[in-house]
Amino acid sequence: MPTPPSPWRRRLAVTAAALALAAALPAPAALADPGTPPNIVHPNVGWSGSWEFQDGNNWSYSLVMPMGTVTGTGYDDSSVRVFAGTVTDTTPDPNICAYLTFAEAGGAQTYIACDGSVPFYQVDPTPTEYTFTLHVRDVSDDYHYSAMSKLVVPSTKYHTALRADGVGAKWQWVSATTAEFKIVRPSAVVTGTAVGYGSRAVTAITYAFTCARTTVLDDDTLKGQSETCNNTTVASATTHHEFEVRSCLVESVLGGRPGATKCVPLLVR
Repeated sequence: MPTPPSPWRRRLAVTAAALALAAALPAPAALADPGTPPNIVHPNVGWSGSWEFQDGNNWSYSLVMPMGTVTGTGYDDSSVRVFAGTVTDTTPDPNICAYLTFAEAGGAQTYIACDGSVPFYQVDPTPTEYTFTLHVRDVSDDYHYSAMSKLVVPSTKYHTALRADGVGAKWQWVSATTAEFKIVRPSAVVTGTAVGYGSRAVTAITYAFTCARTTVLDDDTLKGQSETCNNTTVASATTHHEFEVRSCLVESVLGGRPGATKCVPLLVR
């Protein structure tokens, strides 16, 4: 586990390298009339995202896409989340850089790597869910090149069962039109595929060893859902580009109605 700085602060600090890179970036070109749509790169073979616990506290994570990567390790307990890593620009093009933003309820921070790697480090004494966004783009003209990928790592503060060897979630594109995904958690496993380009047919199969619910969302809109107890169930949906698969346990709440709790989200870009 990395040694936390003292005192612990929620505020994020940009490394000197990241600041220097940000200051050196050229100003974006004016685009009064771009004329043609931006060159937004969509997922293809080789794109992936994952997080996984190796034991009761330590976890690793990665985002891989054309011309940029994020890799790192972390440490969780009920009072702190610590993680460190590097964001890397893998292209020799001087105008293309890799931007990493990680965000949580208390704020967000961006690190920028151009022609190399930049390290980052975070200590959160109120550990919460984090969303990592990797954006590889032309710093002078987004219309030239722009590719984006995301990864959500849930909080384990109130869900200590997630801190166990092998628990995690991942997605990867195996072709230009097919993604595979998997969520592994105590008492349930979800596996599935997304097939298509503009419109995607999502199938999520849940293997539950308790009562569990799986939902498929498109831009926070419910598109598909299935629920079962100690059995197998399938949720099917049609989504567009980025979508979320959410695995929740189902417990009785006031009045005997089933309530979904302890959810693990997986964002597929």
